[in-house]
Amino acid sequence: MKKGGYFLANSESEPSNLRKQLNLPEEVNVWTVDATTIALEEIGRASPNTTMLGVLLAATNILPVEYLEKGILWRWPGAVGEKNINALKRAMKEAKVDPAKEVVRV
Repeated sequence: MKKGGYFLANSESEPSNLRKQLNLPEEVNVWTVDATTIALEEIGRASPNTTMLGVLLAATNILPVEYLEKGILWRWPGAVGEKNINALKRAMKEAKVDPAKEVVRV
């Protein structure tokens, strides 16, 4: 993986434990969230796609959450969309990170 890159996982594990298990480089940001459980509780089914988008936003800030909310409501208007937004926002709050460590070579 690229130095400073992101490894996002749907996992109950702590990011540091997952880093050790998978032997991920210390120069990579490791993020975890239990996306399946959040999806089950918020949406009512084990469909963690929208939930994992929440982790992506939390990790990278690639776009404002409001943009994704509008897209979700366009695709799933009403209660289903609101449930997906709740899952997205909950994942953003519950995501855990083991940040990359800068390696200085002399």
